[in-house]
Amino acid sequence: MLTKRFYIIFICLVATIAISAQELSIDDCFEDNILARKSVTAVKVKGERLKAYNLTTFRSVTVAADKRTASWVLRMVKEDAANATDREEGVKQGKLQYAFYVFRHKKSKTYRYIFFRNNKPEQDAVTDVTLVYMEGKATLGELKQMFK
Repeated sequence: MLTKRFYIIFICLVATIAISAQELSIDDCFEDNILARKSVTAVKVKGERLKAYNLTTFRSVTVAADKRTASWVLRMVKEDAANATDREEGVKQGKLQYAFYVFRHKKSKTYRYIFFRNNKPEQDAVTDVTLVYMEGKATLGELKQMFK
């Protein structure tokens, strides 16, 4: 018969695993059904090519002239923004122009980054966006230096 103590330890272990493996809403933006759309251009880089940048993963999706998909990507970004440990956002007339979100994984000392840009902010509706996801040990300062 299992004891109450065992159940408590088991629940704590499961909760720890769930938190450390937390998925992001934007993960859905890189699924095949999205990438197959004609309005979407995707880039995925992993491995040796990223070592020099202290990154392990780089993925990007650009949506062009597709209000439905672009608005959905923006919604996914906003969902993840709520859990960011650090952020930088540019808002003009109530519309998100760009966003940079940081997610820290304290135990493994790795970072996950989301960059979002509204490519046509002058339009009333969101139709053209770029979403970039990066993962690795590069710090925010290192990434800013790379993008200058």
